[in-house]
Amino acid sequence: ETDGDIYAGRDGNKNGMVLNSEEFDGVDDMVANIEAIEWKDIGERGWLGNPFPMQEKTQAERQRVIAAFAELFFARIHKLGDTKFAKAVAEIEDCTLGCYCQSITETKTDNPDGCHTEVIVDYIAMIREKQRQSSKQ
Repeated sequence: ETDGDIYAGRDGNKNGMVLNSEEFDGVDDMVANIEAIEWKDIGERGWLGNPFPMQEKTQAERQRVIAAFAELFFARIHKLGDTKFAKAVAEIEDCTLGCYCQSITETKTDNPDGCHTEVIVDYIAMIREKQRQSSKQ
């Protein structure tokens, strides 16, 4: 990582943002038991990594793991109410995210298969739009 660049993939141990993911049976179990999740520390390598690895290299599987990440990501913010995490994500607005499946220079059009980082980017854009709308009132 360099200033402005954040690696948003899993760490060298193949962990995503969840340290104890092997204790859960998929995303539904994680969301249902969100208080029992051990989260990687914010800023630590892999703190934005998708804890759901692809089981096969297909577009359908990629979409499944991105959707699972999105469900867990938003549950952490809204259901768990992790304001520290939400604030940290919002603060990376001017950073470039990189992941194992998508290099830092790629955009959505460069990688039509998608990446979980798009969930993060879309969340930040949503926050900024809400802030713009609030400031107009």
